[in-house]
Amino acid sequence: MAHQGRFRFELLSVDGKVVEDPEVKVIFRRKRDGREVFNAQLDSISRLDFHLPAYPIENFMQCEIEPSLFRRHVTSSFIVRNGEQVELEGDLVRGGGLVFLRSPDKWQAVFRSWNELAPGFGPLKQVLEESHGIEVAGGEGLERLTGDSYDSISAQQGADMAAILSKASLLNLFSRLSELKVWEGGADWFCFVDRILSIGRERIVAEVRPEMYDAVRKIRDDRLPGYDKALSEHHYDNFPTDVQVDKGSLRSVKSEHDKANLQVTVGEGVGGRFFLDADIDENGGLLEHFGDVLKHKFTGGTHPFDIHEYLVQQQPGLDLGYSLTIRD
Repeated sequence: MAHQGRFRFELLSVDGKVVEDPEVKVIFRRKRDGREVFNAQLDSISRLDFHLPAYPIENFMQCEIEPSLFRRHVTSSFIVRNGEQVELEGDLVRGGGLVFLRSPDKWQAVFRSWNELAPGFGPLKQVLEESHGIEVAGGEGLERLTGDSYDSISAQQGADMAAILSKASLLNLFSRLSELKVWEGGADWFCFVDRILSIGRERIVAEVRPEMYDAVRKIRDDRLPGYDKALSEHHYDNFPTDVQVDKGSLRSVKSEHDKANLQVTVGEGVGGRFFLDADIDENGGLLEHFGDVLKHKFTGGTHPFDIHEYLVQQQPGLDLGYSLTIRD
């Protein structure tokens, strides 16, 4: 009898659903020297199912999986035991499945219409009703971002991609700002937002109540749990010049998420008013985030669809006000 073990895993999306990919390349490599043990090119599959040489014929291995619609996945290292199913570890392993994040360039956003947004989006709709002259990346400023104007920003309506990504980013940020509490038992961050000034694929800029500035200072000064101090000076140029934010007044904190961590930077501007620059980073770790910054110089910045994937992975069933479907 062959000395083998089994590598059998379903392909899962971040919401835990089994997905089928039209073309998947799979390579098994030795961990020690990177030499290839086995490879396969598969069509229209939703499950990986291989019999592999077991220990001691082979020792530690890794599997590289490259779907056509999802991001490349490299598994943790594993040893194949004779007659046994391979077990894997990591954040992207869920039961008998491997979780794959969508490749942003292969997918498009389908937004729920303004009138069909769930009741939980009420605070966002109220703020947008009070916001006039919103600057949208990739397009002209909008007098309003409500009703038909809101619905016009979609692929189905022929909107500019930069505007579509800005709208997706707004919804991602609303989700994070309204989900996170300033401190245990306290208010959420979005409750401080009075009006939105601009939206882009990475951030929103808004006018906020002074209490938000006080909250950021308290978190920093008292080292409250759930957040870390963050550098603020690099966010100064994100504020419109006409609000005259004082660079020296800027204060910033980051949430402690490993992925999709929120950074809020608040400063005092003209007339004693306060302004927010909020963004979501792909990675919370310092080195990983620095790598993202370098990468974004070539890619145009954090992609909202990547943030979509992290948010849904962390909160299965989360309603972001849009879904992702395969690009036409």
